[in-house]
Amino acid sequence: MIEWNIGIKTDFLRSAGKHGKYFEDFLEKDEWREFIETYTNADYECIWDSLFIMSDLFRKVALLPIILDLYIRMMMTKMLLLILNVLKNCH
Repeated sequence: MIEWNIGIKTDFLRSAGKHGKYFEDFLEKDEWREFIETYTNADYECIWDSLFIMSDLFRKVALLPIILDLYIRMMMTKMLLLILNVLKNCH
């Protein structure tokens, strides 16, 4: 999901690198920290903590395209309303 997120952010012009080599270059600092925290030792509690961190990070990264879509739709609606207002005032 992170690779897709990076692709969407860069119009698929940049690579996330083999096995996420360049993730750090594209992720926000907090996202990078969470990603690093998914790599853990063999301690039972740490493994579970890592799993929940991974789930939270996935949810955030997967929602980004939806958030962008909502923002774009909002901006398009504003543009449409402006155009309609201009046309209304021209007649």
